[in-house]
Amino acid sequence: MAWKKKPSQRSYRCNGELIAARRIGRDWSQAELGIRAGYSARLVAKAEAGEKIATQTIDDIATALSTPDEPLYPEDLICNPKGLALEFVENLKRYQGDVVTHCRHFLSDDIEFFMPGDPQILPFAGRHVGIEAMDRACRLFFECVEIVDMDRWTTDFTITDGNQVVVAQWIPAQARGLAAKGLIAEKTELVVYRMVFERGMIVLFDDQYSAHSAEAEWLMQQAMLKAAESTAG
Repeated sequence: MAWKKKPSQRSYRCNGELIAARRIGRDWSQAELGIRAGYSARLVAKAEAGEKIATQTIDDIATALSTPDEPLYPEDLICNPKGLALEFVENLKRYQGDVVTHCRHFLSDDIEFFMPGDPQILPFAGRHVGIEAMDRACRLFFECVEIVDMDRWTTDFTITDGNQVVVAQWIPAQARGLAAKGLIAEKTELVVYRMVFERGMIVLFDDQYSAHSAEAEWLMQQAMLKAAESTAG
């Protein structure tokens, strides 16, 4: 499973947790992985400790651990999925609709971005394929909603499982325009992001929330907005 691009360094620190998890999943000892990759158990232990090892060695270990159902690439072994996932949610909070621009370096060109719901009700809902489509969806989301109280936008938990990271956040989003009319929606929605990494890039971003709840809340807030506009008129 060769590098997609020629590495810029001769050695890298490894994602030891991922190597160990994949090795244990194959029911291999460090010595057995070493034999299959062509190295010593000591070198495997060094990789699993997160120390720097040569790029060719990283490639060989990835090849030894890779399967048809679960391919593993050398870029995966030098990636920190949890760190990148947290960088994404931090940038989402900071830059909102412009988040893709600030996370472009670890988003795949062919990323799949999914937001549940009926697009006839929630304009941003649906499956968006490709970096440009994801960018449009994120911008549209923040054109439709606003975050009035940033202090209530908090991270609940983060779970890492190999090349997948799940982050749960409470987000107090409401229809844009309500706050300007003195209306604040008190509901805070639990949103769960599932990010799948391949070659150090996010290839799938599954943005999960209760679609029925979100649609009902959106329709109610739209009604509140129309009522406020009618009263003002």
